Amino acid sequence: MWCRLALAAGTVALLATGCPDVEISTADAGGDARVDASPTADANIDASATADATATPDTGTDVDAGHAARDAYLGLDLAIEKALVLAFRGFNSASSADIDPQMDTGATAGTMTVTGQVDQGASDNKQMRLYLALEGYGDTAGTVYATYPEMLPYLELNLMGIPSGTLAGTLTGRIGMAGGGLSGDVSLDLTITATLEPDPAALVRRVAGTTHVTGSATSIYGTYPVDMTF
Repeated sequence: MWCRLALAAGTVALLATGCPDVEISTADAGGDARVDASPTADANIDASATADATATPDTGTDVDAGHAARDAYLGLDLAIEKALVLAFRGFNSASSADIDPQMDTGATAGTMTVTGQVDQGASDNKQMRLYLALEGYGDTAGTVYATYPEMLPYLELNLMGIPSGTLAGTLTGRIGMAGGGLSGDVSLDLTITATLEPDPAALVRRVAGTTHVTGSATSIYGTYPVDMTF
C-alpha cells in the first residue's frame, strides 16, 4: 500500500487509492518524532507525541513480520555503502573542518546528502562527524525513506594510520519509511570497520571487500540483525 511521505521542508509523494496521508514533521520544540495514530485522515509524525504513539503496521496475511523486518533494512542496504562513499569524498576534498555537502541520488527515487565536519592537520589519525539526510530516497521499487530534519542519523568514522591503516565507526539514527507494504520508522544501530589504503586520485580510500557492517535495524515489524561485507 503506497502512502504519501511528507517532510516539513517539502513533500515526497507516494500515491495510492484509499491510503491515508502520512506526514513526517518536527515540532518547534525538540524531542523525538513519533507517529500520531489518531483516527483522522492524516497520520502525523509529531515531535510532541509520546514514544508509544507509533503507527500500526499493515500486516496482511501475505506479509510475514520477520520478512517485513528484513525488508525494512534491505531497502537501505545499498545506502550504507553510498553514505561511506560520500563521506570519503567529503573528507578527501575538505579544505576546512566543515565539508561541502556531498549528494547522490537513489537508484529509483530521491536524494541522499552527507554533511558535517572532519579533522584537519598533520595527524595520521582523523575523525569524521557526519550527518545523513534522505529525501524520498529509494534504491528498490516500492519503499522510500526520509529522515527527520531535526534528528538526522549520525555517522562517526575514525580513520587510524592514514593513508594506510584501519577504519572504525558507527551509524545510528531513525529513518521514516513508506510504501511497499512498510510504514513507520527503522532505527539503525550499526558498527562499521574497514581497511584503508592510499587513493592515487586523492588521499585515502577503503580497500574493496574489507568494509564490514554489523548491528541491528529495528522497526515496528521486529529487529533485523545486520551483517554484511562489501
